[in-house]
Amino acid sequence: MGKGGVMEERSHLFDHLLDFAYDEKILNLYKRVCRRYLYIYPNCVKFYIEEYREMWEDENESISEQTMTQTHHRGFASNEN
Repeated sequence: MGKGGVMEERSHLFDHLLDFAYDEKILNLYKRVCRRYLYIYPNCVKFYIEEYREMWEDENESISEQTMTQTHHRGFASNEN
């Protein structure tokens, strides 16, 4: 198999992992795969790192903000009693 075929296989791997990167175990695997192939396929890995950021970071920030807001409100409510 030529380099183009191998690259296509790696792209499929990144695509599939990216789809489930909301799961912490899959995210850790995704990061390990990125580190493994960074120096072999730097442009591909950089592309998928950016894809991850676009796809998941906004959602993760929203979840974090919601959690902080809920925690703040709970703490605030308990201070009123």
